[in-house]
Amino acid sequence: MEGKTCQHNMGSTNADIIAMIGKIDLKQNDMDSRLKTLEGLEKKIDNFDKDLKKLWAHMDTVTKDTRDKSGQGGK
Repeated sequence: MEGKTCQHNMGSTNADIIAMIGKIDLKQNDMDSRLKTLEGLEKKIDNFDKDLKKLWAHMDTVTKDTRDKSGQGGK
């Protein structure tokens, strides 16, 4: 009986440690997958933001050109 208690007090067996490392590895792989998904979304948002800025710049140019033309035509 004392031998079992002593072994229990010594801690986990190698098999237990390997099992825990396996679980940690699975969780890490899951986190890596989620991070890759987030990185992909970040790239899409960055590209969308760039396109949106280009559109706003174009609209500002068109609006300015329109104002300039209507201002010159009225004089």
